[in-house]
Amino acid sequence: MGVRSEFEVGRLHVAFFVCSPGGSATAWLSQTLNLYDERVFCSHGLTYLDQSRRERGATSERDLFESMIALESATRGVHGNVHGLYDCKKSYKYLSEAGCRISVLIRSPEDRAISKLRMTWRALHNNKGVLGFRGLFPARWIPALVVLKQMYVHYGVFDAFCATIDRVVDNLKKLMVQDDELVSNMALKISINDLLLVERWEETNILHFTYALHLFTDIGHDKASLSMLDLGRFFRMEDVTADFGGFHRILTFLLGDFADDEKIERLFHKSKSISANRRSEEHARGDVLRQMHIADDFVKDMTIHFVNIHNMATFYSTMGYYDKIVLDGNYRG
Repeated sequence: MGVRSEFEVGRLHVAFFVCSPGGSATAWLSQTLNLYDERVFCSHGLTYLDQSRRERGATSERDLFESMIALESATRGVHGNVHGLYDCKKSYKYLSEAGCRISVLIRSPEDRAISKLRMTWRALHNNKGVLGFRGLFPARWIPALVVLKQMYVHYGVFDAFCATIDRVVDNLKKLMVQDDELVSNMALKISINDLLLVERWEETNILHFTYALHLFTDIGHDKASLSMLDLGRFFRMEDVTADFGGFHRILTFLLGDFADDEKIERLFHKSKSISANRRSEEHARGDVLRQMHIADDFVKDMTIHFVNIHNMATFYSTMGYYDKIVLDGNYRG
């Protein structure tokens, strides 16, 4: 596919992507962008993929781009997407050459994982314990389980489940020795029910593992997007949702020639009611952690482990999330 101009009259063209693994106010951002004016349309996640691509599981940047640009619309303005791409490691060159503006929306890894954990907790109760993580490959499960066991040993808790973790890790390693295609196909059939509930894990332990898995995977996505760091296209969720300066910067970048300072200011005040509701939910962090029997120290120490596994201490410190994270595991947040 050749390079397209940024503004394609008469079609719904793709102007921007906001990469994020989620848990970073992505739904709020897409909703807010859609309130800008009638010329702006922003999809969220993979909702715009056409049926044929959905059926074959297509999620490459080319599939995403071509699906979006194929959509017909009366809108003659800006069409973008938030959260359809998790990172920009493979996507940046292709999409930027196609005329898209690409940014990365990040969040404190600890708060992001807790936000996702809250959704997991609700899903467990709404679905009576049925929760799958399909598409997460064994290579991501193993380090999450290993660190979880380290946490249990360090804190002297859940000793009985350490043997269960060992069995699950052994089963996953057996999958890893097979060829990549087979591993991928089998990994799609793996779920928490298959490997954890069968082992009679308690809900608390499932949530601990889920938190570890979110941390390992999402910090990995942040690392994959580091190729864009020098381009200044990173935005902190905390700034975008609460500070007009941060809000103005991301909208100006995404909307390009369609950006208008007065409209952005009005939209910022309008969006405050939406973000206020989200912040009130975040205030429930302490209650949620208590309900799931997770201590703050446990959460912080696990975060450190995965930050250091991915060698991301310098990045998160530079972004202002921690004063310092050092390799010996001391946490100073």
